[in-house]
Amino acid sequence: MKNFMRKISNNEIYQFDQKGYLIKKNFFNKSFVKKILSEIELIKYKDGTKKFDRYFGTSIKDSNKSILVRIENFYKKSKYLTKLIDDKSVRLILSKLFRNKATLFKEKINLKPPGCGPDRLHQDSQAGWNKYTKEYINVLLSLEKSRNTNSCLHIDISGNNCSKLVSKEMRPLKMKELKNPKFKKLLLNEGDLVFFNSYTPHFSYSNNSKKSRSQIYLTYNKEKDGKFRSRYISDKRKSFPPDSERLPKKKYFYKV
Repeated sequence: MKNFMRKISNNEIYQFDQKGYLIKKNFFNKSFVKKILSEIELIKYKDGTKKFDRYFGTSIKDSNKSILVRIENFYKKSKYLTKLIDDKSVRLILSKLFRNKATLFKEKINLKPPGCGPDRLHQDSQAGWNKYTKEYINVLLSLEKSRNTNSCLHIDISGNNCSKLVSKEMRPLKMKELKNPKFKKLLLNEGDLVFFNSYTPHFSYSNNSKKSRSQIYLTYNKEKDGKFRSRYISDKRKSFPPDSERLPKKKYFYKV
């Protein structure tokens, strides 16, 4: 791995500030990505019910089929996922983008398997994050090839991220609420990294292919603003707990 890929230039910082995203190709080698994928397989099928927070959805291909779509709350519980979260090069880039030291806010794995439904247009901070602090940066690690055919992520690079919250909290965005949006398809390979802030609008379509599109999303905030991860996990459990902790016959809605 070449060292320059793990550094950040002033031009890259400027781009991130103006457009809300930064792509670092080949940031992690395929060997490391394979170790993470192997670890995720254990989480999915062996350790998942109590140790990790797992979320399921209904397949768009078969309404009687439930599919695992997201895993959360895995920091300090798995070797290679924790190595990723604590990676010094990632933290250094975050400190440059924040102009401040970063601390972990939340972590999730979006599996996006075949049959997974769409992720509607939204800004991450719409999910009520502003009650903790105002500024976050997401780090996306691509674990599998991400193409148009298997529902790659689309991000708005027009500068709408500079407007902070474009619309109301706790509901998806409407395209007409964005000012002259320009969407970029994130066509990624294994090991590619994307930084984007919590006000960058994004969405993805349903995965109608036969290939999954697994990605890890790590969200950080400025350490000087406080450490909120434990509080966030507790708050989310009250309103949208993992499937294993839900009450029978009660309906739960994740709005953003």
